Amino acid sequence: MKHLSRIALLVAVLSAVLLVVLGTGPAGAQKMVSSTPAHSATGVAVDIGELDFHFDQDMVTDSWSFIRVKWAKFPPLVGKNDAPWVNPRHCRLKIGKLEPEAIYAVQLNSGSKMGFRAASNRMPLSVTMVMFTTGKTKAG
Repeated sequence: MKHLSRIALLVAVLSAVLLVVLGTGPAGAQKMVSSTPAHSATGVAVDIGELDFHFDQDMVTDSWSFIRVKWAKFPPLVGKNDAPWVNPRHCRLKIGKLEPEAIYAVQLNSGSKMGFRAASNRMPLSVTMVMFTTGKTKAG
């Protein structure tokens, strides 16, 4: 779908601008260094099963804030997801099957919900978002 590709590109550009504006914190502040799928990824498998978030510093592991954004789908959760921390620098969200050719987004923290925090000083992670689009399902 060409229309979806253009929308995904526009959303990726706008979200990248927002991440630069909102996601810049004080020097030395913790940040998410990578995610799977990566921010702005396209053609993501609908059966990926989990989202991974990696941080540059140890984070508190008894707190997190996954936020829905209005303009995109939020991945369907599987199970309770009540212990998403693999270790202090790696958080995993278990998800169900995604819809094909759809835009998904997960925001970490918001203006009022600051569950992701550094272990060293409990400073909240700047608002961070991961957006991606799924591919087509295999005909079959």
